[in-house]
Amino acid sequence: MSPPKTAGQFRCCSTRERVAYSCGLMTGGGTVTALPADRIERSSAIEVIAAEQREQRITSELSDGDLFGRIDKQQIVVLRGIFVADELLALRRLVQAWGKSVPPFPAGQSASRPHINFHRVDDGSQPTSIPHIAHVYGFGNYGSLPKALQDRMIEVSSLLLDLQNRIAGTQFHLFSGEIKTMVIRHPAGGGYLANHVHPFLPQRVSLFLNLSLPGIDYRQGGPRFRMKGE
Repeated sequence: MSPPKTAGQFRCCSTRERVAYSCGLMTGGGTVTALPADRIERSSAIEVIAAEQREQRITSELSDGDLFGRIDKQQIVVLRGIFVADELLALRRLVQAWGKSVPPFPAGQSASRPHINFHRVDDGSQPTSIPHIAHVYGFGNYGSLPKALQDRMIEVSSLLLDLQNRIAGTQFHLFSGEIKTMVIRHPAGGGYLANHVHPFLPQRVSLFLNLSLPGIDYRQGGPRFRMKGE
């Protein structure tokens, strides 16, 4: 019997213009990630924290200050239980359907412009600041999206950005043009994102929401984080 087809890995993050998207929250070398807790190798540098949505905010067992303190001390923090899987699968389907309905952004051109939506398959044939192979979707003009995608994208992005601002003490606004929501699909069998380091400023942290399940969407691989001194 042939192995089941996999969808590859999907990730969603809010990113400020001119700051490269990634698969984690990073500040000064410390990282926060939304990897499934049952697949994370236990380590003193990793802490899994129960979290939930309450009154249109992401809350956890720790205060925002304690969360940032752990990140700042080089710990990897996993916030678990925020979203229902079916809701994220619905978001994935909406994003993919939108990508099939609009032409891809021209290869070799920079999409770092305010208030645009775009998608593009980066297959490694064009030079980029961080080598990668992925289908990249960027959303900065939410009002022009189909209604179902618009509503869900604004809901998820607002939750992530509120948490970003609270933890990092930033004051970014979703509709200002300085923020894009990125959805990144690494194709099965060859997708990757090269090792890289994010600058501390201006974001201080970069939010990442995992949209994939190991064993269902992919069989092996996943984000890896190198801690300071390793």
